Amino acid sequence: MPDTSAVLVDLRLAGLDDARVTRPTDSDALERTATISPSQSEALVAATRSSMPDLIGRFVVEGEVGRGGMGVVYRAVDPLLGRPVAVKLLARQDGGTEGRARLLREAQAIAQLQHPNVVAVYDVGEHDGQVYLAMEFLAGSTLRSWLRDRAPREILTAFLQAGRGLAAAHAAGLVHRDFKPDNVLVDAMGHVKLLDFGLARAAGTNEGAPAPVPDAPVGSASGPLSLDGALTVAGTIMGTPAYMAPEQLDGRPAGPAADQFAFCAAVWEALTGRRPFEGHDVASLRAAIERGPPPSPLRGWRRAVLSVAARGLAVEPGARHASLDACLDALSSAAGDHRFDLEVGRRQRRWMLGTIVVCGVAAEFGFATGALPYPTTARELLPLALATVFVVAAPLTLLRQAFATTDVNRRIGLMAAGTAGISLLNRLVGARFEASVPHILATDLLLIGALSLALTNPRARWFGLAAAVQLAAAAACTAVPQNAVHVFTASVLGTTALMAWFWER
Repeated sequence: MPDTSAVLVDLRLAGLDDARVTRPTDSDALERTATISPSQSEALVAATRSSMPDLIGRFVVEGEVGRGGMGVVYRAVDPLLGRPVAVKLLARQDGGTEGRARLLREAQAIAQLQHPNVVAVYDVGEHDGQVYLAMEFLAGSTLRSWLRDRAPREILTAFLQAGRGLAAAHAAGLVHRDFKPDNVLVDAMGHVKLLDFGLARAAGTNEGAPAPVPDAPVGSASGPLSLDGALTVAGTIMGTPAYMAPEQLDGRPAGPAADQFAFCAAVWEALTGRRPFEGHDVASLRAAIERGPPPSPLRGWRRAVLSVAARGLAVEPGARHASLDACLDALSSAAGDHRFDLEVGRRQRRWMLGTIVVCGVAAEFGFATGALPYPTTARELLPLALATVFVVAAPLTLLRQAFATTDVNRRIGLMAAGTAGISLLNRLVGARFEASVPHILATDLLLIGALSLALTNPRARWFGLAAAVQLAAAAACTAVPQNAVHVFTASVLGTTALMAWFWER
């Protein structure tokens, strides 16, 4: 009995109807795959329901993996190399020699595609008048399943690998026409491979007369067509509506730009958790595409990535990126711009802020209970300044690599180190000249506020907000000198809370 994960992968290779697969039903109807059923659909399915052959080419058949409108997939063994293979026996899409010859040519083109991010095709041939492809038998999970609980940067990295496989197909003159997370595999080693070329056609292939956009979901052999259902019959719109370019939905020829549209739609969905275009049927989905993608709900580098994806989702193919390679380069550039990357070092920043909050609350509790003497002279402020230096220096030292990774992190490190250094230096000066505690603390806050203003910029306005908090606290120290220490501690906790709010929102 073959491994379940491998079986599911091979079903994806076949472009099969998930409704025919024994597995738990997905709660979201849009996650099912369906096959439309014009008059020839039943004939296509019936054509594959013959008895299981013992041999297909040189491959010894062990069992059937699954079947659907595009054909049937068998698990087999290559006797020459002793390795398992998945043999996909394609259903003829017409009854003549011309259709079989076209399928054979296209299968041979896929077999020429050698790329680490594309499932390997070992052999192509004919069996009883049907074209077959012998492919590597893969175990793993689909990209859609793998995405769960993954960090955004991991997600984008996986999509970029899948995109490279898709771009390689374009370079070989092939258009996939059904790119989606379900047709990408992440194997046990973390390698990403593009699957299911069941709908692939050589670029420029005549796809038949345009099909009108239906007013309601198209019917299928297994019930109403969901927008995430693959349409796999020639002479109709083909692909998965939720990811299809408008030219595909209109029944017009789909070129590499259509694959780019599907790729960008999948990237958008993976990073935001929602598809860029939604509708209850094909017509409403088509109308949503005309309105354009929604505003980006994300910040930082992910917003830049979605901006690149939005261009790939343009209605007109000519308005999209010049090629998928150009799109991938733009996505990589957007993700690689770390100047405002709030993901890198997020955990380390949380750790540092937590340390500051715990120490600030502990100090206030000590003052309130008398466990710590309330400072009344400049010299009594020095131990608190030294403690602040230690509290800040420890995480900055331990986590120095994370704080040096991005511009945002470097600014945060400068503010933390600057705050500790300013407090210590100012209190040493205050002790030398015997300045009052409120005067020293107000000066601390003024200097820290000036540092915050120096660090602010249009993309990190929260430094300016922090400066406003500190300047207000400086004024309060002067207005209520008897509570200056409490005001200072409250300003530190307030600034910390402001930073945490900015990073997490």
